[in-house]
Amino acid sequence: MKKHFYQAVLSSILWAGASGWAFSAGAPPAESSGALVAQVQADGRVHIFEGSEEVAYVIPQVFLKDWKIFFFSSPAPGEKADAVAKLSDGTKVFFDVSVKSEGSALKVHGVMTPQKDVQVLTLREALFTPYKNWEGDSYDIGHGPLPIPHAVISGAGVIADGSSTISLGPSHKDGLTIRSTSALPSVLQDARQWGPDLSIFYRNDLSGTQVWDWKSGEKKAFDFTLSFNHEVVVEKPVPPKSLGVLKAQMDELIKPYIDGGWCPGFAVGVLYKGETWVGGYGTTSLTGGKTPDGDTEYEIGSITKLFTKLLFSDMVHQGLMGLDDKAQSYLPKGVTMPSKDGKDITLLMLSNHTSQLPHDPDDVHWDNTKGNPYENYGLDKLYAFLNRYKLTADPGGNFQYSNAGLALLGNFVAQRKGISWTDYVQKKVLDPVGMKDTGVSWTAEELPRAAQGYDGAMDPIPFLKWDNSVAVPAGALHSTVNDMLKLAHAALEKEDSPLADIAFDDTAQKLDWGPIVTHDGGTDGFNTSFFADRKQKAALVLLGDCSNGVPSEVAYKIRGLLKGYVTPATELPVFTQLPPDQLKQYVGKYHVVKVPSGWPTPKEDDTVELKDGFLYSKANKNYNHDVKIEALANGDFYQRLQRIEFSFTKDADGKVTGYALTDYPDYVAEKVDYQAAKAKTDGSIPPPP
Repeated sequence: MKKHFYQAVLSSILWAGASGWAFSAGAPPAESSGALVAQVQADGRVHIFEGSEEVAYVIPQVFLKDWKIFFFSSPAPGEKADAVAKLSDGTKVFFDVSVKSEGSALKVHGVMTPQKDVQVLTLREALFTPYKNWEGDSYDIGHGPLPIPHAVISGAGVIADGSSTISLGPSHKDGLTIRSTSALPSVLQDARQWGPDLSIFYRNDLSGTQVWDWKSGEKKAFDFTLSFNHEVVVEKPVPPKSLGVLKAQMDELIKPYIDGGWCPGFAVGVLYKGETWVGGYGTTSLTGGKTPDGDTEYEIGSITKLFTKLLFSDMVHQGLMGLDDKAQSYLPKGVTMPSKDGKDITLLMLSNHTSQLPHDPDDVHWDNTKGNPYENYGLDKLYAFLNRYKLTADPGGNFQYSNAGLALLGNFVAQRKGISWTDYVQKKVLDPVGMKDTGVSWTAEELPRAAQGYDGAMDPIPFLKWDNSVAVPAGALHSTVNDMLKLAHAALEKEDSPLADIAFDDTAQKLDWGPIVTHDGGTDGFNTSFFADRKQKAALVLLGDCSNGVPSEVAYKIRGLLKGYVTPATELPVFTQLPPDQLKQYVGKYHVVKVPSGWPTPKEDDTVELKDGFLYSKANKNYNHDVKIEALANGDFYQRLQRIEFSFTKDADGKVTGYALTDYPDYVAEKVDYQAAKAKTDGSIPPPP
């Protein structure tokens, strides 16, 4: 970060915010004589850029009395707001934000309004500055500089009051100064448990034991100023003037990913300003492949769920099923749907991932050495899982993505219809839309056009098999860009759409077929993205043959380009080659001693070995190869398989003591031989080797 984003002054705040993350994208900010650029983007977030670097962002959130946290998302048609938060009981909170610049000052004004009475613990706003180097940082609140603790948390971690100045340095040149001129308390939260961000939280004066009754229509406004030592300008989003301009931006965005070997290739389709472009980048295979095109086949994974929701919508429109039907009523005798505190799971909860069922049943373990864990996983196994599973939260509450829930819903739909899911989706969606190259089973004509799938380490992965699988409705389809663009056309315009009766009303909107229809998919070897914006009349399909999340990241950035958002340039790791003698010090066994809250602790130690001039990890046994570890130019290390950056730690004598993840510093492993040596000194008992 450069020196311009320093001396930020926040004042007159009535409520304050939360953590989050954002991808960077390829369109550079407008040239404004070197000024900082501020812009209100999706979901009411304010982003601030310096050149190609995002230096800060501001986001709102709501905390209910039970500490459930809710973020804001795009409004539905007819909702006149910049963003809307939907609470667990269905209450909507509307949010509007505006920004204006006055020289070096950025003034932010926001208003929140609940649709009906709600009890909240606090409303918050957060200023995030995404630092990349915390080494040597300190704060000063009048008692001299002190190091930032590793686990400052709100409540117990208050280190400043409303009149204090917090200066951070020296690793940020002149340091960052946050000064509050209000009487409200401020909290500096070292957010390194989840990412290398400095989070300045401002909140109202409610304590953790109080509950505030927020009345329907009662507006809560906040105003604060960010003051810089450099000019700041406000820029409104301006979408590209033409598909040609967008295509040039996409080319610039995608090139580093292909050239850097982050994914073999992408097939891309775009609908924009009444024009269509279909093309490809990279290759369909690292051995003898060709440039992908609109007819290249890919596994589309969880995009399949959009098709299942269409079938559910059809059943609701026929009066054969209801959104609020209890899921229990669709189960056979002897099978019990989990419930909690008298609250039952409904079909809508299965569809919108609020059932609180887990991502997968407890006897489903993804391991690409063994293929699809859902192969030959029938209804009998899913029913047995339901009988033994205990919900950990009330149904209808927080979002918790669940393959199990959508698989169950898809099977309910097929059973009630009296037809297989595969036949139903063929007759109701694929045939009417004209998607001739989409299906579950591969035909002899489709296979030669299929891209080869790869994991993040670019190891080839075979297609998933879905024989006798209960999870077909959750992720079994394969398709092409040309076919998915046909679906996009059918999603954008109700007139003449073969989906007009099931994809355009209030029921459909509750099933994710609303103003924006979008879903990403992933399998062991593929990652895909589908996006259709009815208001903008734009659509994007991006299909990639790697499972490391890069295609979804690229698609997210392109969606930003479609909106005309100011976005920083793509940044990817820069690798270097270290001599074997320098790498030998890292060889050994590592035992995880700390993980971020909510993360499972690995059951086995990680063994790092040296071969062929590179380090390899044996920690993840779910892959059919050891995981390569590469040195970075910044001194850290990186493994491409899961896109994880980490650093080895050393003691005062330069001996390797362990490692920690860069983006999740609360994930810490200690070297076993170092632990043993330490145990001899302090008398503690080391973990078993």
